[in-house]
Amino acid sequence: MPTPHAIKQELVARYGKKHNISTFVESGTYLGDMIWAQQDNFEKIYTIELSKFLQEAAKHRFRKSSHIEFIHGDSGKLMPTLIKDLPEKSLFWLDGHYSGGITARGDKDCPITEEVKAILSSDIEHVLLIDDARYFIGERDYPTINGLSAYILSVYPKSIITIESDCIIVELQK
Repeated sequence: MPTPHAIKQELVARYGKKHNISTFVESGTYLGDMIWAQQDNFEKIYTIELSKFLQEAAKHRFRKSSHIEFIHGDSGKLMPTLIKDLPEKSLFWLDGHYSGGITARGDKDCPITEEVKAILSSDIEHVLLIDDARYFIGERDYPTINGLSAYILSVYPKSIITIESDCIIVELQK
């Protein structure tokens, strides 16, 4: 059974405070509920959404919030460009996978490998919260948790990787 969204929202806020982070990056805007919960916790928010319909709905919902930037497209393809524009440690909420219903389906059901590869290309020790850990079993474009962890540790060998509330939490450390 999935963890209630309110618990995940608290997790994001807690890790932002723990690391004194002012920039939040989200893949998978969906209805904008995570942004709603975090809008007062971060000075700058970037959110990437593949569905033009969902992105436009979220843009309308947050039309008065100038510190939120909406990016339309595939997060696996857009993250390499975005990561170059982030000058400081950021918190990433990676939830940009296809999950049926009104969500959009890209070239892959789960672009996490491309997202993480882009984030690891930075020399900044970012914090990653990867949603839906229960799906990371090596099917439908999801790597296994062990495989993903091994890859992260090959680039950032002192990173702390834990699982809490159905989220893979990665605190990057060289």
